[in-house]
Amino acid sequence: MMTTYAAGYLFSWRDGVAEAQAFDPDRQKLTRDPIQVVDQIASDGTNRHVALSVPATGVMAYARGNPTNRSTTLLTWKDRTGKVLATVGEPAEHTNLSLSPDERYIAVSIVSPLNRDIWLIDRNGSTSSRFTFDPADDAIPVWSPDGGRIVFASRRSRAPGDVASEIWDVYQKPTNGNARETPLLTSENSKYPMDWSPDGRVVLYGGRLGSHGSGHLGAAAFRRSTAVPGHPVAFGRQPWRVRTGWKMDSVLVQRVR
Repeated sequence: MMTTYAAGYLFSWRDGVAEAQAFDPDRQKLTRDPIQVVDQIASDGTNRHVALSVPATGVMAYARGNPTNRSTTLLTWKDRTGKVLATVGEPAEHTNLSLSPDERYIAVSIVSPLNRDIWLIDRNGSTSSRFTFDPADDAIPVWSPDGGRIVFASRRSRAPGDVASEIWDVYQKPTNGNARETPLLTSENSKYPMDWSPDGRVVLYGGRLGSHGSGHLGAAAFRRSTAVPGHPVAFGRQPWRVRTGWKMDSVLVQRVR
């Protein structure tokens, strides 16, 4: 099960079902019984990549689909009672949904027969634009707090012999389209952006130490549009199954089994 905190509630989802439960962050206690918010949330067939985003306001955006395998989905807006308000864009194979801080745009990975790229779609679905153009897979977009940048994972590094790499690195790109993406974190091990601190200075990322090693968490601090990685912290074998909550200059990390 995966969880995230927003607007006084702890949102959790597993096997395509999302629930919300009132949570007191000061006392670190759940205060009410959980309620089911929605079911049939699209995913890649695991709990690693779920087409759902819950920003600090508590307004949920998600894609409905088969939670057990990848399939074509349609982005849908609903109110808190579950009433359908609107659909967004065209049916596609959506993964890694992320809502902008001002809730005007959706960053989402769309799978094509050739690769996976990140697209930006306005919340009404009237316009969409391709955000990444590299032939390699690009996924897991995470908005900066001011909405000016997106960090994402990419497999665009090349292995010996100029073949596509299986290593995921972290890149960033301005959302105004005036600059190309630049690498933030590259190494011999895969890593994935997970969260961005409220002041925009630190990106939390997860990865794996070695192809079969233990998972780890790390923090990258920005210095003049580059990232200085901190020391990775070992955190079991599945770092992508954690959720975070920022408070001032610290971060609470919760491991979810």
